[in-house]
Amino acid sequence: MTKVQRIGGAGWSEQPPEEVLSAAEPALEAGDVLFLPDLRFAVEPAEALLFTPAILGSSKNASYDPASGRLSGTTATGQDAETLRLFIHRFSESAASLVDRLLPAYRGRIVRRRASFRPAEIAGRQSSWRKDDTRLHVDSFPATPSGGRRILRVFSNVNPEGRPRAWRLGEAHRRTEGSYEVATMHLELLSRANAALGRDVRMPGSLREYRSSRRFPLRW
Repeated sequence: MTKVQRIGGAGWSEQPPEEVLSAAEPALEAGDVLFLPDLRFAVEPAEALLFTPAILGSSKNASYDPASGRLSGTTATGQDAETLRLFIHRFSESAASLVDRLLPAYRGRIVRRRASFRPAEIAGRQSSWRKDDTRLHVDSFPATPSGGRRILRVFSNVNPEGRPRAWRLGEAHRRTEGSYEVATMHLELLSRANAALGRDVRMPGSLREYRSSRRFPLRW
């Protein structure tokens, strides 16, 4: 059974205490979810205008590619687009800094991919079964195959109304012939969640989600 491991004393750019470092990596490698209740991603006043589904059009997320600096999945233009790009860029940089300090054994081995922002309610939204990520799913798609590599996600809830985000956690992963199955290749860190832990993890506000969908997640 997947466990939720509460980790305190971690910051976006601060060096974690030794006891945190010694607990984080073994928990992830055991298939657990790291929950960082004291880690908050600050939203600047000028970024408040981004918290509307209107910036998405028909997309589910606005995303930022750190390799190219390209912003996609948004109808925002001009200064609004630049504000959004810098907002997600700042989260991407913060998440990379967190992982670098919290998981030193992974240093130099991680390839950064797109970060995303979802300022929209997904529950009740019309979608095909292929695109409905409120269903149980593997976070690897034909357009972005993992190539057998594991996926490490960093989620932060930035909902301005303090609304929770819920994750449904799966069973413990199996190993096949000494290697992880595709479905196991997903490591999780959650920041600023403060409700009941266990089978469901709830976060108030955010940048991206794991299984079910509430509002305003940031994902890295």
